[in-house]
Amino acid sequence: MLFSRRNFLKGAVGASFTASDDVSFASQNIQTGQSLRSIPFLRGTNYSGQESGGSVHAFPFKKSIDYLAMKGVSILRFPFSMERMLPQPGADLNAAYANRCSSAINYILSKGMYVILDPHNGGRFLLNAAIDPYNVRGGSVVVIGESSKFSIEHFADFHTKLTQRFRHPRIIHGLMNEPHQQDDALLYQTHQAAINALREAKYSGLILVNGNNWNTLAWGVASQNRTYMPALVDPLENWAIDAHHYLDPWSSGTSDVVAPDYMDALIAFTEFARSAGMKAFLGEIGASRDQISLEAAVSALGYVEGNKDVFLGWTWWTAVQYQPDYRYQLLPNELTSSDASGPYTDTHQMKVLETIFRAASAKPNLIFQPTLIGEPIEGSILGGLPSVATGYPVPSRSIIWRRDSEDILGANHTTYVLNALDVGQQISRVEIWRNSVGQLETSTLKTDHVKPRRAE
Repeated sequence: MLFSRRNFLKGAVGASFTASDDVSFASQNIQTGQSLRSIPFLRGTNYSGQESGGSVHAFPFKKSIDYLAMKGVSILRFPFSMERMLPQPGADLNAAYANRCSSAINYILSKGMYVILDPHNGGRFLLNAAIDPYNVRGGSVVVIGESSKFSIEHFADFHTKLTQRFRHPRIIHGLMNEPHQQDDALLYQTHQAAINALREAKYSGLILVNGNNWNTLAWGVASQNRTYMPALVDPLENWAIDAHHYLDPWSSGTSDVVAPDYMDALIAFTEFARSAGMKAFLGEIGASRDQISLEAAVSALGYVEGNKDVFLGWTWWTAVQYQPDYRYQLLPNELTSSDASGPYTDTHQMKVLETIFRAASAKPNLIFQPTLIGEPIEGSILGGLPSVATGYPVPSRSIIWRRDSEDILGANHTTYVLNALDVGQQISRVEIWRNSVGQLETSTLKTDHVKPRRAE
């Protein structure tokens, strides 16, 4: 997700990593990647802060990385601005900036995590941009691969230099975050050239490729992603689609609203990828801290976890410094402004995700109790907030409405319309979370005794 669509604030204080912390990857002379057959299923988060418009001071705090490792995170997606890394097309990488990145990445790797290098530019590059400690701004925008000013060859050259600078068996290369409104054929050629360049530079690890249209999962029958993405050729057959999915009606990650059909695009994409023999990595998914959003996130991640023949893993959006109130924040408040020691106060998102990160068998555990709203009058609709539970494997939820202590046959939806049989009775909603380890049953408070329909 691009910073410009997030409207993040800029940072204000120094970071934990400096060029003096650097250990050059290029000097390590080690195998440069793992294959699909050897890489484990990966669960983690983005660590934002270096995207276009982001603050150069938002390199990860060491204590933040320690915290995420402690929670079971096995991979960090590391978004960065190409303009910071590459001063001009065809030029050498910015040594000082690359050194700071490698210092942070080295520390992440030292914790046993994987790292995704994520050029976070949306398929654009700002030529002659003004870059200061707080912003990347000004300059002229060119679409990568559609202009001689930043050609397909320039893009391939960038990835060659990137992999020559950053080499480690747990480094994964993302080609470009969320290209959009681009020529599909040229985007395909740009992707293919970068894949070729990485392999020619002896990078053997996983390559992640974003589709067009902001890389959402809207891969309907009219989407050219269906035509061009499966046609990519990797001599090592070690690549996957970097898919992004948010739960709001626009899949934009800019709203707390959960769309009623939030699972549809995820299911359709998965079925298409399976039929096309493609692998995928869910590079961005996020949900707000409210009950409805978190319940939806559990369902979506449960689906991803249940389709590991297609998905290689997922990374949450996001952990980010200087944004304590950001709706999808994964870092505790204590780590958003300083490299502080604990104790820490977990966000609601972390409370839900920690069990999944650890991937250790655990029976369902309640995070939020369900609530009940609606008037106890015949003809009224009862509803309320769902419960939220975590566990591993990710539990599934079923609903039963009860009349006093008896289950109501066929009443298994989120809402219930009171009828004549309910008059004089008390109604409650029971939610049952199940996984292979156990089950959890939780219920709402009962209504008052249902009254007959009011006379007109």
